[in-house]
Amino acid sequence: MKPQTAVRVRFGTNEPTPWPPELPAGENPPAGAVLDYFLPADASGRVTLEILDARNKVVRTYASDDSILTPDPARDSAAYVRICQKKPTNPDCGLPLYWPAPRTRLSATAGMHRFEWDMRYQPIASDSAQNAGEVLDVGAVPHRSVHAPTAPWAPPGRYTVRLSVNDRSYTQPLLLRLDPRVKTSAVGLRQLATLTREMYEAAARVAAIDTRTLPDSVSRLFKRASNAALAAAMAMDGADIAPTAAQVAACARARAQVNQVMARWVRRTPKSARARMPRRLGTAFP
Repeated sequence: MKPQTAVRVRFGTNEPTPWPPELPAGENPPAGAVLDYFLPADASGRVTLEILDARNKVVRTYASDDSILTPDPARDSAAYVRICQKKPTNPDCGLPLYWPAPRTRLSATAGMHRFEWDMRYQPIASDSAQNAGEVLDVGAVPHRSVHAPTAPWAPPGRYTVRLSVNDRSYTQPLLLRLDPRVKTSAVGLRQLATLTREMYEAAARVAAIDTRTLPDSVSRLFKRASNAALAAAMAMDGADIAPTAAQVAACARARAQVNQVMARWVRRTPKSARARMPRRLGTAFP
């Protein structure tokens, strides 16, 4: 079904911690782009939902076999408390379990389904369920609090939603608009989107390299470079404004780190193995 235009609006930052759950309060609308789909019968295999940008590049993928926390702390807090007692470092164990929103996974069963794209790029961590950020107390809402993002915003623009099920694909256009209250110039927003995408793609590219055969000291250099590029991207995620001088400088430092480790990787890797890996920052992630 054709999705409605999505507007990228930031969460409120009410303080301090959420209201108690017994306090009557209205419910906010969904926090992302709302995507509805219908399956006439149970899927025979994996179902995927992909978001493609104007370059026809996949920027986010969801699947019916994505990992989620089991039990879900938002759905079975008693069972999750027992897990936290055994391993206090597990996700969400350091906060009241009536804060988090239930985790969702793309459904492959017959019927009408609603899913939300959070309007962000694909998280770089391989297991997004275990590596999700913590719920932040600023702006938290009982049973509706989302986890801190681990990937930056996708820029406003035209996207395509592609649903794949039973060896067939279905597409619909999606328009992502910026908060109309933002008054930043087009030049500033373009610089923000370009630098953010460059740093994110650099972080993803370095993180995708298999460093298991490299010495630990070298492997740590790759991790630091990827983390630096992602941190530079996320530092610009806080406001829809042109990057500051400090943020531009942080991007330059991260760029240098990534170029250094990529040059090292090129020297160590046969040409045939790196043929599909882009070498310059800002190029598409393979």
